Amino acid sequence: MRKLAILGLLLLAACASPADRQAKMDRWIGASERELVSTWGIPDKTYQLDRATRMLSYVEIRNRDYGSSFNTCLGGYGGRFGYNNCIGAHPPARESYACETTFMLVQGRVSKWGLKGSGC
Repeated sequence: MRKLAILGLLLLAACASPADRQAKMDRWIGASERELVSTWGIPDKTYQLDRATRMLSYVEIRNRDYGSSFNTCLGGYGGRFGYNNCIGAHPPARESYACETTFMLVQGRVSKWGLKGSGC
């Protein structure tokens, strides 16, 4: 039991906290657009707000797939409103999590950043 508790604490310590993420992202404040793009790559979206202000967004999508389970079926009919006599089965499923990271650049330098989405 004690080994499980220690393992649990180690796993929790390995996870990044929101404060850690904020500190990591805050390091980009003041960076040039060239520095940002050379590290993050070409942005997925850009928007020119005015002559001095640009928005660069990076979108990350992660999928989690769940396979179908074994089942036993005893007849039935298909179709949109059909039925089956399957026991213990579930169809394959996929959950998608997206996170959009947006940087605001003023005069070519990062002035703010923000996160949006269920995968952030």
